[in-house]
Amino acid sequence: MAGRDYYEEAHQLSRLLADEGLEDWARRIEEAIAGGFTASEILMALRWQSQQLQGARPSLSREVRHRLRTFLAGLEQALS
Repeated sequence: MAGRDYYEEAHQLSRLLADEGLEDWARRIEEAIAGGFTASEILMALRWQSQQLQGARPSLSREVRHRLRTFLAGLEQALS
């Protein structure tokens, strides 16, 4: 996964969530980035928030569901 920019993917996901009226989830994603000190810590926080979002099963567009699954799969791989 060399060259993958998880932070940018997270920002994009956050914007999409906000566009769909899920500002709280968008804020959680942004706070995961802002609140971390190391890259590993930030990726773990992003994974946690993404898993929580997926588990909450809010109404999401097909595009956002796809991006969330892809993002989460990438995080799982990066952290394994």
